[in-house]
Amino acid sequence: MSEELEQVVSFEVDENGILVYSTKGVWGYYTKTLFLCEVFEKLNDHFVNGIPCNEFFNYEDPHGAWVLLSDYFQKTNYLQNVTLKDFEEYRSRYNIALDYKKGERSTIHEQNADSPESVIALKRFACELDRWRIFDKESVDNALFNPDIFRYYSCRNMIDFVFALVHYCVYNDYKITKCAHCGKLFITKKGKKNGEEKYCCRNSPFAGYEEYPCKKAVKAIKDMLDKKRISEYERLRNRAKEYSSFSNHTALYNAFCSTCDEYKEKLKKGASVALLEEYKAFLFDSQGVRPKYERIKNW
Repeated sequence: MSEELEQVVSFEVDENGILVYSTKGVWGYYTKTLFLCEVFEKLNDHFVNGIPCNEFFNYEDPHGAWVLLSDYFQKTNYLQNVTLKDFEEYRSRYNIALDYKKGERSTIHEQNADSPESVIALKRFACELDRWRIFDKESVDNALFNPDIFRYYSCRNMIDFVFALVHYCVYNDYKITKCAHCGKLFITKKGKKNGEEKYCCRNSPFAGYEEYPCKKAVKAIKDMLDKKRISEYERLRNRAKEYSSFSNHTALYNAFCSTCDEYKEKLKKGASVALLEEYKAFLFDSQGVRPKYERIKNW
């Protein structure tokens, strides 16, 4: 007899991330700002690049999920131009199921649960248990209530699952954007007061800074490069001052300052790995700069 294949029953999204409840256990927390994007990238890798993918449980119709998700992202410019009304019309057109609850109250059953496993079981079967509960307004009013938890039960196939994740994004005014450092997709709030987030929370692929998330890596790399820039600036400035304003040393100093200014302006828009590597090569390996790890007399 073949082993029963794992099926997703439901998933919930809270401040900690995404928990997935399946017929074989609980999985997560998955990172809220990355999970949908990583599922999409895996689907894209599989159906565009032919890379095998068996990472997100035993879903029916992953190809349909990829087709509709790709189409929806294109039409909404990666959720930048979308409303709940638009989402509902798209969902209805393609018969995408959506069954969810916003908010969670601590029922008397959950308060008296004697183990984490009991709480997990109550959450997993919450939909079925609701049929047998008699409504008691007083107990509901007295229960603790968290309005920021979303629980989704529409997981019959891959299409329903990914569009439940999309619904959470649309409902909470998120969009999908590309990390200005590593270049991968991630989710961020639209129109943040202090400017939209440029960088995701993945680890940087920049050599030597892989232990840092992208945002912290960018700061650390820029600090390292700026330290080198100041060192070279002072050395070239002193050489230019020592010789005439028409000397090669002065021309080299002026060119160095101009190029550094250009790179600094580009980095303000986004410090991609490629741009940082290019700037690093200029500071350490271009003509006239002091080679790394070398100490040359009078250099």
